[in-house]
Amino acid sequence: MIYDFIKLVKSNVGINEFFTIDSLKGLLESTEIYKYGFEDVFYESILISTNEIKTVKFQNKTIMIYTEQQNIKQNDVIVNLLKKQKGYIVDDLIDLLYKEYGININKSKILEICYESNLYYNKELEKIYISKEQWYKEVY
Repeated sequence: MIYDFIKLVKSNVGINEFFTIDSLKGLLESTEIYKYGFEDVFYESILISTNEIKTVKFQNKTIMIYTEQQNIKQNDVIVNLLKKQKGYIVDDLIDLLYKEYGININKSKILEICYESNLYYNKELEKIYISKEQWYKEVY
């Protein structure tokens, strides 16, 4: 049952894509093991017991990624989202993190992570970019 649970998750999450138990709820609700009603931390611990799934604590959630990468940091989650889109308005990024991963984070914490990660924040647009060059490409 545990092996089937791990196999199902690995086959449904993309390699190098972040996920949480919250983001997998629809998938997990159909599994036999999930019907036992354990807390999310139980299912997380099963998944992180494999070598291919790495974790990072992000605010109130454990973020997981199916990867061979060794170290995962909070800013990797934001950088991954920014690579998919040219930039994010801070409030939209906050909403996305909550809807996708169940992460409850405020604007000051997002900006703190951005500054620590050398991401570019444009105050006038209240938008975060991977780099200043990316901002130039969008604006000019």
